[in-house]
Amino acid sequence: MEIHSSTLHNVTVIKRIKYISKYLYRIPRQLIIKQLSGILSKPFYISSIKRALIIAPHPDDEVFGCGGLMAALTEDKRDVFVLFLTRGEAGHRDCCLMNEELLKETRRNLCYSALNALGTTKSNIFFFSLPDGNLASVKDDAALHNDIRRLIDESKVDTVFYPHPYENSSDHGAATGIVSRSVENLPLKKYYYCVWIWHRVPIYKIFCLFLQYKSSFRLDISGVFDKKQKAIHEYIESIAPCGNPLSGKIPGTLLHAFKWKYELFFEAEHIKKGQPYQ
Repeated sequence: MEIHSSTLHNVTVIKRIKYISKYLYRIPRQLIIKQLSGILSKPFYISSIKRALIIAPHPDDEVFGCGGLMAALTEDKRDVFVLFLTRGEAGHRDCCLMNEELLKETRRNLCYSALNALGTTKSNIFFFSLPDGNLASVKDDAALHNDIRRLIDESKVDTVFYPHPYENSSDHGAATGIVSRSVENLPLKKYYYCVWIWHRVPIYKIFCLFLQYKSSFRLDISGVFDKKQKAIHEYIESIAPCGNPLSGKIPGTLLHAFKWKYELFFEAEHIKKGQPYQ
């Protein structure tokens, strides 16, 4: 069957329009989240936090989601601990096929540099080396849950931060499940932080996000904003052979979200079964 060039041209134009629409859609999403946060979220105060644990699926998630929080806590002489569930070795499997052992080591060093900019020392940073890209395979591992509880106990933390259920990323979703099971019934304050929500969450879920507005908080990070930006740059300025950051391909629209001088958190304890987050 003969296909006319005009038909092919129309198909190409439609594909381009869809791509551009998908790209432009990201910024309005971020604006909606910020506006709803400004109206509905309460200010977040760190005065009740003595020792905090940030749990991240990969090296860089902690800075994107909690970099300002971490800097504010360490400036105020509070203890901050960070647990990475993976070492981020899968970040280049679909591009330059960078040696994964080398990538693990390099990302670990980047992590030390980034967290040093936020005031967190090496002795407070932990890696579990779970399978990057396949955290779901270990989400029901009782031994893993016990390891997380042991770290919490030994570090004597009173507050834990981990990814929001709406992250729309397989590893982030699995991380939420892993940590939720691990900290269940523990006498801790528990908060969700946001990374991929800024880039991937469907519009209708944004409104669900704030239906339980009493659980949402915004932290003013203007006083430590430069420290967070420095930590982000530690991650994104080191380039792999493919030309992308060693941390993996990071969309520009996602980075745009972190120019906001606030960070958004949701109190996990307020999320009940049958509510919008489930």
